[in-house]
Amino acid sequence: MFSSRRGEKKKKVDFSHKKKVKAVDEFQRAEKNSIPLALIIGEDELKNGLVKVKDIREGDKDKGTPIPRSELAEGIRARLKPVSA
Repeated sequence: MFSSRRGEKKKKVDFSHKKKVKAVDEFQRAEKNSIPLALIIGEDELKNGLVKVKDIREGDKDKGTPIPRSELAEGIRARLKPVSA
């Protein structure tokens, strides 16, 4: 669980330790467990200092939005507001 600001509700975090991850399986697991967002960090993202944020609630419509790592916390907060509000 994490929270970066005092007074914020803590969020549950889950991640895969697998070396060979099948994205479809992970997205289905996230949907089954009501996890609204997936963070995708592949070789290209690492090289470019980005993280893709995929809204699981949007299904296949959302392929992931690249966000600079320095803006990741705010990007996650902005995407979670519709769920929390």
